[in-house]
Amino acid sequence: MNSLSPGQLQSILSQSAPPSIEDATPLYRNDLRFRRLFSSEFWSHFIDQLPHFSESQAGGITFLPDGGVLSSSLSGMLIAKKDLTLNGNTSFRGLLLHLGEGKLTLSEQAEVVGGVWMSNLDSSGTDLRSRPISFKMSGNSALHFSRPAISEALARIPPTQLGWRMLYPDRV
Repeated sequence: MNSLSPGQLQSILSQSAPPSIEDATPLYRNDLRFRRLFSSEFWSHFIDQLPHFSESQAGGITFLPDGGVLSSSLSGMLIAKKDLTLNGNTSFRGLLLHLGEGKLTLSEQAEVVGGVWMSNLDSSGTDLRSRPISFKMSGNSALHFSRPAISEALARIPPTQLGWRMLYPDRV
């Protein structure tokens, strides 16, 4: 928030009362449903599986491990590492996860409708460590929170098999 000018801060809109940006770590760290997000094992597994998720037939999940520049419309779930720039008239609808190791930039008339979740986690050790994140907005770029767009994006994540068992019908 400190790196945004007052005009840019007004371009980040949520459906609730201000603030539109907040560090939600304390809220989620103490919630049993989300506690798994704070384990190294979860993030190591998630990052290892990302290429498979993005190549699945279901579609809607785009993974950019080396970042890049987007200048076209896209929807679903966009997951990126390193420097990622949305510029021009880029329109993204869904959930944008920026996993760090670079900067997320919205420039010119770029627009995100849905949500942005940023982290820069180090899961190489047993304890998950958080590093600084970098976000920049310029021009007339905008970020509009939309719960339905986020829900549509999350529905594209394929289920993970936790276990299985074989059932045999009773023979008479």
